Amino acid sequence: MSGWRVTSPCGPGCLPPPGTTPRASLPLRLLRYAGVLGLLTLGLPLAVTLPVAGPRARTWLIRSWFRALLALLGVRLRVAGDPRLARGRTLVVANHVSWLDIPVLAAIQPLPILAKREVADWPVIGFLANLAGTLYIERDRLRPLPGTVGQLARLLAADASVLVFPSGTTLCGRTPGRFRPATFQAAVDTGAVVRPVAITYRLGGQPSAVPAYVGDDTLLASLHRLVGTTGLVVEVDVMPPIEARGLDRRTLAERAAAAVEGTAGVPATPLGSVVPAQANGSGSSGTRTRSTRAPSAVSCGTKSG
Repeated sequence: MSGWRVTSPCGPGCLPPPGTTPRASLPLRLLRYAGVLGLLTLGLPLAVTLPVAGPRARTWLIRSWFRALLALLGVRLRVAGDPRLARGRTLVVANHVSWLDIPVLAAIQPLPILAKREVADWPVIGFLANLAGTLYIERDRLRPLPGTVGQLARLLAADASVLVFPSGTTLCGRTPGRFRPATFQAAVDTGAVVRPVAITYRLGGQPSAVPAYVGDDTLLASLHRLVGTTGLVVEVDVMPPIEARGLDRRTLAERAAAAVEGTAGVPATPLGSVVPAQANGSGSSGTRTRSTRAPSAVSCGTKSG
């Protein structure tokens, strides 16, 4: 079984220097903090409602909560490709930039996730992740990994879908990083399809590391950057699925990474008008069109120039 212990090449040097990004006014920052705090307090009624809600109502409530979070943070969401992340037995694999990736994807379609253990302790987000059936992994311990892959396979065998960040760590977004092949074994064992998904954060049409959660960054520090920034857009490109039958896990990982590499972190191409995350009541926000983009030549390092 391939290892999961990965060290990110990204660090504080990847983050934009203070004063180089569009700054939200003080009243707007205070309004955003108040809105996020108010949304977190909704965790109490959600704790009562969600466990007894039906599957469709639960999905709608979870998706709506995460859309509201994006809107309060001033993050606009637009989706290219399939309006759904998964249809049936699907291993969804995405590049990993930030803790915000989970709310972004849940705002499109809540799915069980393979996440680091700390996510379970995040206010409200951890609670909603638990309700979605999230599996947790301790990235510094390799021994439980085969059992975790087995759990993924059982979910897929039951025709469920699961979201995985196979890079095993967060990167600043300039490159999706190498996809570790271990979790792809679950798709090989069950004949599930693999759905590559590329996440790109942009300011002024250019890739931005403002949401990046790298190095010794804390959740509060990352939240402070987001609240203090205006004009942030997140693009999610949901690409055609890859059939796992006849392929080994390493080939699957390479093909999925290549698909994401060709999309994430490259200059913007028109995808249609950008809309606030909460404005669209369907399964996604924004225009659902495909884009053709060239691979990025930008490299990532631990220090800025």
